[in-house]
Amino acid sequence: MQKIHSTLITGLALLVLLPACNKGAKEAGHEAALPPAISAAMVTVQASRQTGYTELTGSVAGAQSVSLSTKLMSQITQLNVEVGQRVSAGEVLVRIDDSDILAMRNEAAAYRAEAAAALAEVETVVAQGRAGKAQAEAAVAQAEAGVEDARRDLERITRLVEEDTLPRVQKEKAELGLRMAEENLSKAHSAVSQAEAAIEQARSKTPQVEAKKLQASAKDQQAAAMQEYSVLRAPFDGVVTRKNFEPGQLAIPGQPILSIDALGGFKVLLGIPEHLAGGLKLGDSLAVMLEEGGGIGRELGGTLSVLGAAADPASHLVSAEVSLEQAQGLRSGQFARVRIPSGERSMLLVPVAAVQQEGELNYVWRVSAAGIVSRASIETGEQQDGQLEVLRGLSSGDRVLSEVPPGIYSGARIAGAETGDGAAAGTQHSEGGQP
Repeated sequence: MQKIHSTLITGLALLVLLPACNKGAKEAGHEAALPPAISAAMVTVQASRQTGYTELTGSVAGAQSVSLSTKLMSQITQLNVEVGQRVSAGEVLVRIDDSDILAMRNEAAAYRAEAAAALAEVETVVAQGRAGKAQAEAAVAQAEAGVEDARRDLERITRLVEEDTLPRVQKEKAELGLRMAEENLSKAHSAVSQAEAAIEQARSKTPQVEAKKLQASAKDQQAAAMQEYSVLRAPFDGVVTRKNFEPGQLAIPGQPILSIDALGGFKVLLGIPEHLAGGLKLGDSLAVMLEEGGGIGRELGGTLSVLGAAADPASHLVSAEVSLEQAQGLRSGQFARVRIPSGERSMLLVPVAAVQQEGELNYVWRVSAAGIVSRASIETGEQQDGQLEVLRGLSSGDRVLSEVPPGIYSGARIAGAETGDGAAAGTQHSEGGQP
């Protein structure tokens, strides 16, 4: 009986000691199962009042950009450049068939030659008329002298006849001589008048000939001006950004054949809603985001360099240009987003380095009160000053890794990250199965 009692006491003691032993074994096993702590920087997400922005889309263009076109509707005979090719100022880029213009210039040259010949003929006639007039005027002088001599002879003979010194027949001869001298004078005056009339007639043709000459010159100048459009040269050192035609195609007046951007600068072209444009002025600094390689993008500084004076009545947008700071890898036509200030609002911000991507999803590594990390998907908004806005997925007070160390995994423990009752919470999490 005493032996049975002793056995029961021993069994009860074992039942009491067994849970304690099991608990000690479990605690020892738990300490062994905790993952090693990882050193990593953290940041606490806090809501803050930040300047709000409205993102507007635009496109990148060269700071100086031109489109080359022609006023000729003719075949393109030379077009040897390609998109992306660098060109030098004055370099011939396009040649247009100008055979029609050459025909016009040849015709104008023929008109000029004809006018010059007619003008020379007029000058010859004028010169001949002047020579004839000079001869006629000399004949007039000679006839006038003859008339004077005949008149004196008549007077002398008349006196002698009256004195009966000479017979009357001598007087009649003297009168006949005077009449002949006067007729010669009249003929000489008539010759002068004819010479003057010939000169005037020749001169009357001069305005017509000059008009024909001017018409030919004007036609040639017009053809020469048009011929300038048959050769298109690079206006500056630049890069070909667009090529709309190929050799052999028909050039269309006013339609760009090539577009060229100058080297060394870029700008963003965009339209700004009129209610936002009112708060801007030339010289304002604006952030410009460029999407690259599927990532969050690259932020550049920009300066508002052009702001239209009026909004488009249909779209209510004000045309604007933002000059970009010097940066590598910019291309004309590249998509850009420009941030326009639009008041203040509450924002949750995390460092850009804290955000990682997987496909089209963004996520951060959130740190629990127990110091255990887990992956949290987030929806991002604007980026500013190295910070990225979080629209969904985090709350104010959440802790995230500000820099993601290599090899991080869900369930990893961050050294020194436990807070408050986090140790107990961490124990329960570790029992859940991370290595």
